[in-house]
Amino acid sequence: MALLVAASAPAQTEDALTETAKALYDQAKDARSQDDWATCYAKAKAAWGVQHHPRIAGPLGDCALDLGKARESAESLTFYLKHRSANDQPELVGYLEKRLEEAKSAVGTVRLQLSVPAATVLVDGQAVDGQLVDGKRLVFLEPGTHQLVATHPGYQQLERQLLVAAGGEHELSLTLLRIPVSHNGESGPDAGSAYPWLVGSGIVLTTLGIGFGIGLAVAANDQLDEARQLEATQTGCAHPCAPVREAFADADTLYSVSGGLFIGAGLAAVATIAYGVLAPVLADPPASAAIVPSAGPGVAGVAVVGTF
Repeated sequence: MALLVAASAPAQTEDALTETAKALYDQAKDARSQDDWATCYAKAKAAWGVQHHPRIAGPLGDCALDLGKARESAESLTFYLKHRSANDQPELVGYLEKRLEEAKSAVGTVRLQLSVPAATVLVDGQAVDGQLVDGKRLVFLEPGTHQLVATHPGYQQLERQLLVAAGGEHELSLTLLRIPVSHNGESGPDAGSAYPWLVGSGIVLTTLGIGFGIGLAVAANDQLDEARQLEATQTGCAHPCAPVREAFADADTLYSVSGGLFIGAGLAAVATIAYGVLAPVLADPPASAAIVPSAGPGVAGVAVVGTF
């Protein structure tokens, strides 16, 4: 689905049209007076490509609606009504207002409230500017489910899914979060990039601690057996002879080191498991969805808004 963004271009509010734009505009009006909607649309579209002007947006939106292009019609007529001349005939203004309501009944009207006004908004992968109305971006979408993405340098990308109803009015607030900044002022790696490395390191440390602990425990048992055998062969000493004392001391040392390794491996295992479970939860908001009532002229619907 191609999304029209031309109608969001800055308006030229002066009455004068360029020579080329006026010639195409006059041709569009002539075709419109003859109910030749296709030619009217083509000429008005060409004039719009030359000069963005409310006088061109009016017939462009009017003829687009008769060709079934309700979304483009709504965008063009909204542009006209926002930037029209105060000298336009009331009858023309009233007629185009009614045509806008007719166009809006066939599409969904989405008002976006952005925490970062300059953020880029993508709808189904295509950038849309929308028109700023009452501090919100006004975007018209075909009925159905759409994927919205908001991005801006220095902020985390935000994604939302929106179910649009024909004639529905949808309010959507998009709050972008800043990317964490390291002490040197550069954006640090996100939790996702560090996660595998940290979990892997924890597993390696745990494995090494257990392995060395077992090895030293076996060595301590062997040393203790040797000390006991040596003690049994010693005679003539009121107390354990020096070699016996040293043998028992070596066994005690090996047992102490082995115990320390087991404790360290246990702490590493607990820390790894805790990080493995909690890090994904803290780094990303859980998937969620909400059903928001939406209403339009003679139409009722719902919008499903969520994070996935």
